[in-house]
Amino acid sequence: MITDKIEDYFTEAETEKAFQIAKRKQLPVLVDFWAPGCKGCKKMEITTYQNSEILSYVDQNFVFVKYDITNTSVAKITSSPILWTPTFIVFANDGSEVRKITGYLSDLQFEAEMEMGRALAFLRKAQPQKALNILENLINSSVNTIFLPEALYWAGVATYFLNKRNAESLVPYWEKLIANYSESIWAERADCLNITL
Repeated sequence: MITDKIEDYFTEAETEKAFQIAKRKQLPVLVDFWAPGCKGCKKMEITTYQNSEILSYVDQNFVFVKYDITNTSVAKITSSPILWTPTFIVFANDGSEVRKITGYLSDLQFEAEMEMGRALAFLRKAQPQKALNILENLINSSVNTIFLPEALYWAGVATYFLNKRNAESLVPYWEKLIANYSESIWAERADCLNITL
């Protein structure tokens, strides 16, 4: 298994197989779009992907594809445009794109971004309890505070679906979001609690 370097992954030529395995294992797919000569990609290889905890995390929670965007001999994967590398896209196992992040990610950023992607993949697959569990872990973590506003937003959404689309169920998360992170874009997006339908 993965120990001290990234070696357990699919390539751009194996994406169809990766999605088949993801569907069977009920896991999201993480695609790392990279290119030779990309400094951010190289930094991922010599820093983040050298962390055995990160590698174990990826192995346990995703089907992982390292996709060389310069390889023109394979069919292109269906995704939103890749403008810069590295770009990481988390797909639900049905192939729907749920999160896209561009640029080098440190260990902490990488894990937090991927956890958010996992949560969104589970929401996409109508598994709000699994999504909420991931989001609650992010909310309760003191390490990834930058992700708290977004985690609170999506936790409200997950709770909404858990409670048969009851809008009142998202109020505790969104009130906390608006009260504690009023300057965030997530608070602005959640600022609809007083709208009457």
